[in-house]
Amino acid sequence: MLKLFPKRSIKSKFFAIVLPPAVSAFLLISIIAGFLSYYDMKNAFLSHAARNAETYTRPLGLSLWNLNNSLVESQIRAILNNPDITGVKVSEHLGGQEFQVGDVPDQEQLDQYLVSSIDIVFFAFEEPEVLGKLYLYAKKNQIYATLVKRFLRDCLLFFILIVTVLASALFANHKI
Repeated sequence: MLKLFPKRSIKSKFFAIVLPPAVSAFLLISIIAGFLSYYDMKNAFLSHAARNAETYTRPLGLSLWNLNNSLVESQIRAILNNPDITGVKVSEHLGGQEFQVGDVPDQEQLDQYLVSSIDIVFFAFEEPEVLGKLYLYAKKNQIYATLVKRFLRDCLLFFILIVTVLASALFANHKI
């Protein structure tokens, strides 16, 4: 290895000048991209939940209005089929009942989850009545796992780029 890089050779100076800034720039850009991706994924979940709110709450409102608890449980199990959602909870205002399916956190674990809450409104006799609240939960660990996979993929691509640049530089230096 010493034979390839004598102390004051052009190759060693080139690598000393090029590699540290390239690696530093890659790490800085990766950290910034990671933060931006986290917020993008978080906002995507919350906006998806808001877009589908009417789809979820209309049938739940009818089931709560008719006091059909088995249908409420069936409907929230269907909501849980969404791969982004890890837990669903419905809090009914009239009877004080709660329906839960999946991974619904308690207060101490709530900071490890993304939570979207939506009022369940039913229109009885032309007047809206809030019958309860729908809570959708997603684990932040899912987002973190996706970000780690992306970072590892980017590291592999960066490594391939660096090896290509080094090989090209060594090849060009021997040809000159």
